[in-house]
Parts: sequence; C-alpha cells; structure tokens
Amino acid sequence: MSILTIALNTLDDPRDPDHAHGRATAYDAIHDGTPLDALEARLEWMEDPTVSGTTYTAAYLSGYRAQIADWRASEYALRAAITHNPSYWPETTPRVRGRALLDAKTVANAEAAHCRRLGISQDAWNEATR
Repeated sequence: MSILTIALNTLDDPRDPDHAHGRATAYDAIHDGTPLDALEARLEWMEDPTVSGTTYTAAYLSGYRAQIADWRASEYALRAAITHNPSYWPETTPRVRGRALLDAKTVANAEAAHCRRLGISQDAWNEATR
C-alpha cells in the first residue's frame, strides 16, 4: 500500500496567477531592500491564518516561498564562487580558465551582468567581492 502524495506542480504551478503574484510580491520586497530573513518571517506569519487574520492561497504562498528560495540559492552560489575562488575576478591580470582567456574587459562585463541580474550597484558588488 502506498501513501498518496500531492504532486509538486499542483502547488508550484508558475502559470497560476496567484503563484506569480506571490513571486512578484517577494521580488518587489527584495528589490526594496528587505532582508531575506525578514521575508521568511513574513512568510511564516502569512502561513498562519490565526496570526495574520488573512488566508493566503497555497499558490501565492508557494510563489512567495519559491522567490525566497531562488534568492537564497543565488546568494549561496555567489558566495561559494567568491569564497572558493579568491582570484575569480582578476582586475588587471589576464587569467586562463580552461581554454578561454579572461582579460580585464571580459571580467568587467561579467561583473556588470551579475550586478544587473542581482539588482545591486557596482559599488555594492565591489564591497562584497573585496
């Protein structure tokens, strides 16, 4: 005998408007500067209708949770790349990685792309990667 489980895509369906709304709400909060720990606390509050006084849909909460998890994963990957490869972003010295030669311009373009993707300024990036 097996135990029936709910398929993940029933709750985490990106085509569901509530899921997209939950993701968008978390995304906006992140870009407004709200720390991820505060968003996780807010998520716990939203999940308990006795505390929040409001019932949020499962799809909304799933989207909110997914956006937080994506940003946590992004932060972890960035931190791991910087921690384990201290010379990953050389400023002036060309560096051979595999068969590709990364010069200072290529690295600067990569840094700018990461800054845009993460929604941070170049100064914040420089501070984080010192």
